[in-house]
Amino acid sequence: MSNQESEIVLSIGELIAIHRDRLHMTQGDLANAAKVSRNYISLLERGRGRHVSIDVLERIFNILDLEIKITHK
Repeated sequence: MSNQESEIVLSIGELIAIHRDRLHMTQGDLANAAKVSRNYISLLERGRGRHVSIDVLERIFNILDLEIKITHK
């Protein structure tokens, strides 16, 4: 990475929280739309979610208008 470039690294939870706020959604709103509990969303946003399925992440990302892209380094 050159001196001109910078990289911002966010956790999945931080990304979810930022985009949920951008859409003026509460954790409850997102949970209802994704068919999970509000506590589940809270755990994800705090980085405490364990055993998150790709199906749930896809539902959450679709609601937040985000795209999952997997890259290999």
